[in-house]
Amino acid sequence: MDASTITILTDLANKAIAREKKAREDLAARLTDTSRLVDGSDYRHAARAAGQALPYRMLLEDAEGEDFATAFNRLRKRLTRQLLSTGDAQTSCAMTNEIERQRFAGYRDFLAATDMYTD
Repeated sequence: MDASTITILTDLANKAIAREKKAREDLAARLTDTSRLVDGSDYRHAARAAGQALPYRMLLEDAEGEDFATAFNRLRKRLTRQLLSTGDAQTSCAMTNEIERQRFAGYRDFLAATDMYTD
């Protein structure tokens, strides 16, 4: 993996993490606005952004002090294994199910977006 690919992946990670931070800040602002009701859609955007950022956050953490390409390839294998071996959440809590669904959507989107960078 060359330096330009590492830069691209790091940039994608930083952008995803920034979107998650913004979504969480927006959710916090909506929750503290007592002039409006709170519903599930208020949480969905933050859950989606968190799910999208999670694999990139995992990549950056795994790559600290290690070969970036090795960390990247190992993460892709780990995410693929989790997607293939885990079904949809079936709890009685709709919020937990949605968070789990968004996490797996983030894994799928990461794998699709980074497929071109595999060896």
